[in-house]
Amino acid sequence: MKKLYLTILLLLLAPAMVIAQNPYASISSVCPSGQTLYYSIDPNGRGASLTWPNYEDGDYWAGYDKPTGRVIIPDTVTWIYNDSTHILPVYGVLQNCFNGCSGITTVVFPETITAFEPSAFTGCTSLDSIFMPQVPPEVFAGQPIGMSTNAAFYIPCGTWQAYHDARYYTIHTGHSYPPCLEPEAEGIT
Repeated sequence: MKKLYLTILLLLLAPAMVIAQNPYASISSVCPSGQTLYYSIDPNGRGASLTWPNYEDGDYWAGYDKPTGRVIIPDTVTWIYNDSTHILPVYGVLQNCFNGCSGITTVVFPETITAFEPSAFTGCTSLDSIFMPQVPPEVFAGQPIGMSTNAAFYIPCGTWQAYHDARYYTIHTGHSYPPCLEPEAEGIT
């Protein structure tokens, strides 16, 4: 009888144990500028990274509304897991996350962003400005993040040397000139 109860208990708990061992999840959230963005949760539940919602036939946003205009990335997202609410920092930008979002004109990143993967902005043909955090995020494997050669890369005043030292002068085109502009020097607030 004990063996039967133990077997039933294990069968009932098995799905919960699998979920607990792999808390990776995708969530969506409306950002401060009004667009719905998509996030992957760190396998340990410590943070979230921007990602694309669905891939079909070369389209990373197949069946979903692509963000347009000015996109302001939040510094945190809310994740509900196992009936618990978790506030997670948005710390990464995954490969191809905005791939093909040709209507995006501006992206503003929070201070929590610490890493970019390659080709994050491939096909963002209208993107003309990206506003970066104080500390230069790591660029995965030194690969370009896919910015248009026409896009301006704005960094906080006083951080040019840090971005230069982090090799950000090659991240969008591979050229050796620095595309980094300090907003206050350009009259932007």
